[in-house]
Amino acid sequence: MGFVEVDEQDRVYTFPAGDKVEIIGVRSIHVSKSGTHRINTLDGKKHIIPNTWIHIEFSADKWTF
Repeated sequence: MGFVEVDEQDRVYTFPAGDKVEIIGVRSIHVSKSGTHRINTLDGKKHIIPNTWIHIEFSADKWTF
């Protein structure tokens, strides 16, 4: 599974019911064919965001995917 290194401070995923998930310190991300995001953060944690999100807000200097 290949991860792309990113230079981001945070991400906020919004889901259909309006629920939001914020992830701080994103270091790398893998986007599967289905749209699921696997994320590694600076604190060593790993996150899986299901492909049911409808919007992503993130801070970055450039597009990475």
